[in-house]
Amino acid sequence: MEGWFAFVDQPFLFFATSPGTFPFFLWYLFPMQHYKNIGLFFLFGFLVSCSGTQKLKSGEEAYQYLQYQTAIQLLSDEYEHANIKEEKARKAYLIAKSFAANDDLNQALQWFRTAYDLDYGEQALFDYAVIMKRLERYDSAYKLFEALSNRTEFQLIAKQEMQACKTAMVWKTNKVAYTVEPLSFNSPGSDYSPVLYLDDQIAFVSDRSQSAGEYNFNWTGRKFSDIFLAPAHRLGEDPRSFDDVINSDANEGPLAFSRDYQTLFFTRCSSPDEARDFCKIYYTRRGPYVWSDPEVLSFIQPGSNYRHPALAANDSIMIFSSDLPNGQGGYDLYYTRLTGSNWSDPVNLGSRVNSQANESFPWLDLDTLYFASDRVGGMGGLDIYQTYVMDDGSWAPPQNLKPPVNSGSDDFGMIIDRKATLHSGELQKGYFSSSRDGMGKDDIYRFTKILVLPDTPQVVVEEPEKPYVIHLALRVVEKLLENPEDPNSKIIGKQPVSKAQVTINGQSFVANINGFVIIPIEHGMQYDANASMSGYLTNSLEFIAPPKEEGQYEVTVNKEVYLDRIYPGKEIILQNIYYDLDKWEIREDAKPALNELVKVLKDNPNIRIQLASHTDCRASDEYNFELSQKRAQSAVNYLVENGIASERLQAKGFGKSQLIEKCPCETCTEEQHQVNRRTTFTVL
Repeated sequence: MEGWFAFVDQPFLFFATSPGTFPFFLWYLFPMQHYKNIGLFFLFGFLVSCSGTQKLKSGEEAYQYLQYQTAIQLLSDEYEHANIKEEKARKAYLIAKSFAANDDLNQALQWFRTAYDLDYGEQALFDYAVIMKRLERYDSAYKLFEALSNRTEFQLIAKQEMQACKTAMVWKTNKVAYTVEPLSFNSPGSDYSPVLYLDDQIAFVSDRSQSAGEYNFNWTGRKFSDIFLAPAHRLGEDPRSFDDVINSDANEGPLAFSRDYQTLFFTRCSSPDEARDFCKIYYTRRGPYVWSDPEVLSFIQPGSNYRHPALAANDSIMIFSSDLPNGQGGYDLYYTRLTGSNWSDPVNLGSRVNSQANESFPWLDLDTLYFASDRVGGMGGLDIYQTYVMDDGSWAPPQNLKPPVNSGSDDFGMIIDRKATLHSGELQKGYFSSSRDGMGKDDIYRFTKILVLPDTPQVVVEEPEKPYVIHLALRVVEKLLENPEDPNSKIIGKQPVSKAQVTINGQSFVANINGFVIIPIEHGMQYDANASMSGYLTNSLEFIAPPKEEGQYEVTVNKEVYLDRIYPGKEIILQNIYYDLDKWEIREDAKPALNELVKVLKDNPNIRIQLASHTDCRASDEYNFELSQKRAQSAVNYLVENGIASERLQAKGFGKSQLIEKCPCETCTEEQHQVNRRTTFTVL
């Protein structure tokens, strides 16, 4: 670990804002575009009009705005008044998903069954099985997944869930060396993510009635979450608010203190005065009397969510959860290193730790990392896993902590209490959070790990042998543009393309609602994938599956295929195509962009394009028309030389007749001239 961690001069305290308690379970219950763009499961900090000040026209609109408590009320009324069967089925399904989002599993179960009985489809049956698993009705869930395992859309995930149900039943049978008990200060709301403070107190997150702010959070119908303090060892004292500078009308959440408790980092997601916001990690320092005004960490970038910070290596390393682009999928764990007063750019912890699901709530105990994940193979919702850094610097395969720490409910936010008094036979003490049956929606539990002596009788049931599985999670996505009608506008994100047609090594599939095609593949084999959708340009990719790794029983290869919308008759600018002064020959630095266009044309053999060149405003009209025509023809010639039929291509020089920057020519900056000098293509 010495090579990975460094030291820091300044102490810090970190905490993360989280919107109340949300079921982190089974990210595939909800479309992934929700996860990436809004604040789902605290995991998703893009919160929308939660204060209740916005007028809603329907239950479906409330659902889309994540106001699940309001959605349940409106949708239930709409369900009663709906006369068309298909409409009632959709209302029932959205009611079920709203109850699931609020962790009301029994109501969700009932409404998923109602939706299925109204012929909503097998997605409702799959979600019904998911809830059965969350309720630890593993035998019934197994039978439902088995029934779905012969359906193409659910084949792989259903088989994985069958295996997970069998494993969970074995884990519940085996005796374990833990005792678990809820803490006395839990409330009817959500209490979670405890950390130790000043050695004798527990700081934790709660949306209890004493939380700051006058509004309720329309996701849950309860208060926005704040940070509270309670005695770690004394019973009977009521928790108190941590600090008014930190607790606000927004959601404040999971936290981590510096070693000397003098600095704090936290995530704040949304306030009643904002229509929407992304979760960001803030920091604040403790002064003589009050904490300083919170500031956002330097590495935070717009368009992504950052949450659940944890510290290590004398506070010089922070691990946190984020939905940064190009991760393994869902939310991943990242680390950043503090050098002087600056945090480095985040680095993904890699596929050993992260999965295509969501990883969250990290906490480091020496070289051991604890975190929560709703990956396939768990007991139902979020499970707590542990891993550690091996001698070669890589992470060991994560191990599920099993019952009674894990359950069918959401289990998360584990910490180890290194200063706790250990009595004879006790190996370890600590705390974790769970949504299992307790006083509130989420409760904090104390655990003790006990030494099991060899002569202690135990019932041991062998776990089913784990099959070695490698599968491909291919996701079809499109770019989100600032102006959806302008193909050259700023890219602000991405979203899945559901129902896209995907061909992989000759086999045909249909992408699910999240844009995924998930299939088993073979190690070391080459794969050719092709994705298409009406109204989009077809795209393809090639890759070789990785070799088998020792100690890995399940590997996911994550790939993305981007589909670009077709904009008939609209020019699309080709970036990074430049020409020397008064020249029209294709330069080396222009070839990569033209090679991409070659690929597009080969993937879409039925389209024809016009390839155009534009100049800036300088020089005469006649000169610019001639120069631009030669440049356009050079680009066409390059495409022909690389296998594109000439009859599919049309060269057109526009000279300076279609300037984008219409500044007076003598006052135009060089940047404005560069904008006008462009090469484009148009789908004819």
